[in-house]
Amino acid sequence: MSSPHSDHSNTAYPPPLQSAEHAAVNERRQQHNIDPNAPLVGVALSGGGIRSATFCLGLFQALAKQKLVRRIDFLSTVSGGGYFGSFLGAAFSREGGSVESIERELADNHSWSVEWLRDNGRFLSPNGEPGIACAV
Repeated sequence: MSSPHSDHSNTAYPPPLQSAEHAAVNERRQQHNIDPNAPLVGVALSGGGIRSATFCLGLFQALAKQKLVRRIDFLSTVSGGGYFGSFLGAAFSREGGSVESIERELADNHSWSVEWLRDNGRFLSPNGEPGIACAV
């Protein structure tokens, strides 16, 4: 007799989806010379509005400077974390959007994307008062 957990696991995460995700992770890892047997890495970006998005930007800037964005296999977002997660997904979707270019952009405090996020993430001064900006 099978346990209820194993039946639920196959329903919630069906084997064909598991296989497809495993193949995608292995393909990405191969492209970036990452050990296919390394542990899976997932990042969850929590909510909290624009403050959370600002924190996520700073976190990913630090990861990018260490060239660790390429090591992330799964990303989960909610609420404010979704602001940054959406930006990141869109960056990968742009023409020429590679992990190398994204890590370069995020690591540069004055790249167009970081400047844009800062200019449009002013929760203390949404009208852009001179001299006040998001500090990341």
